[in-house]
Amino acid sequence: MSDKINPFEKKKKGVFFFKSSNPYEFYDLLNGKNMDDKQDVWGTLIFPENAKKPCPLIIPIHGSAGLREGHHTHMVNLLDAGFAIFRIHHFESRGVISIVENQTEVTLASMITDAFRALTLVSKHPDVDSDKIGIMGWSLGGSTAFYAAWQPIIDTLTQNGEKFAAHLPIYPGTLLKPEDNRWSDAPMHVLFGEDDDYTPLSLCKKMIDYM
Repeated sequence: MSDKINPFEKKKKGVFFFKSSNPYEFYDLLNGKNMDDKQDVWGTLIFPENAKKPCPLIIPIHGSAGLREGHHTHMVNLLDAGFAIFRIHHFESRGVISIVENQTEVTLASMITDAFRALTLVSKHPDVDSDKIGIMGWSLGGSTAFYAAWQPIIDTLTQNGEKFAAHLPIYPGTLLKPEDNRWSDAPMHVLFGEDDDYTPLSLCKKMIDYM
C-alpha cells in the first residue's frame, strides 16, 4: 500500500483490506522468501462507544481454531475499557476455517506478517494513537504476540518505523529459541492458565530467562 494513499479518508471504521504475504517459516520471512505482498487479508476495525480520540488500539490474534466465543468476550472487554480493536481474519482471508489438524495451512510466520502489515495500516488512522498500538493473542496467536517482540522480525517487517507498544501473549507456544537474543523494549505480560499443559508454562519460563 502506498504511503500516499490513506484508506481512512472515505470511512473510519468497518472492514479494511490490506496486502500481506505467506512465508512458511521465520527463515523465509527474514530472507525475503515468499514475501511478495500478494495475499489479500482483511480485518475489522471497531471503536469503543464515546471513544477518547486519538484512541489506543489492540490487534487481537486468534489461535489455531480461528475466532472463538472467548476471543470475542475479551474484545468486548477491551472495547469497554476504551481500546479500539483491529480484528484480523487470517484464516478466512486464505479460505481456511481451522488449522488444528494441519498447522502448515497458515503459519506463525504468515500471521506475524499479517500483524505487522495491519500495524502499518492502522497507524495511519487519524483517530488512532499510533504510539499506543498493542498486540495480544491466544495460543498460536499468543506465539504471534510473543515473537512480534523479536527485534530481527521488527527490523524486517516494519515499514515506516512502527512497533507494537505492548505485547500480551496468552498461553503462547514458545518452541523457537533464536540465537539472536535481541528483543523489543516494549512491555510484555505473558498469561497462562494454571491447568494448561498443551502449551507448557515451563517452556515459556525458560524463554523468559533466556531473554
